[in-house]
Parts: sequence; structure tokens; C-alpha cells
Amino acid sequence: MSADTSDVKGPTPLIVAKSGKHCKDDPNCFNRIHHAIKPVAHVKPGQPFVLETRDGLDSDLDFNSTRQDVAAINLNLCHPLTGRLPRRLIVSINRSV
Repeated sequence: MSADTSDVKGPTPLIVAKSGKHCKDDPNCFNRIHHAIKPVAHVKPGQPFVLETRDGLDSDLDFNSTRQDVAAINLNLCHPLTGRLPRRLIVSINRSV
């Protein structure tokens, strides 16, 4: 016997969505952690959240990209943050109201 949990609902996550073709076109995209950059969202303790991210080159590469696509990447575009979230950012997000 198996339990049907398809009707179970969890808390609604806060979604910080990606928009625009590149970081410079996206109001939610930032390229450094700095006190002068205002947060785009706040989450409550325990609230799930989703951060839609970009790759480190802010490019349009995918599994169908060719060598020519890689060679044509513009290395002068805004650098979006990549990698893990710093612990202090996670703590800040979790303590926000």
C-alpha cells in the first residue's frame, strides 16, 4: 500500500526570479555583496525561498552550444555572483521579517 500525498501543500516559497537576457537587464541581479545594495526580498524564518541564478559568464550557453558559441562569449559583461551563498547572507535572509 502506498500513501497518496499529491494533495499535501507546503509553505509557499518566496521566488526571486531571473529576468532579462543578462544581469544588467535584471533588477534582481547583483554582482557583489555591499551594504549600499538594497535587498530585493525578505523571507521569514523557516520560509522556503528560490533564487534563480545565472552562470558565471552570464551567457546563453546550454547543452546544444558549439565551440563557436563558447569562443563568441563576451567576457566584458557584468559579472553576476556565482557559487555558494555566504553564511552571513543566509543568516541575514533567515532573520529578516
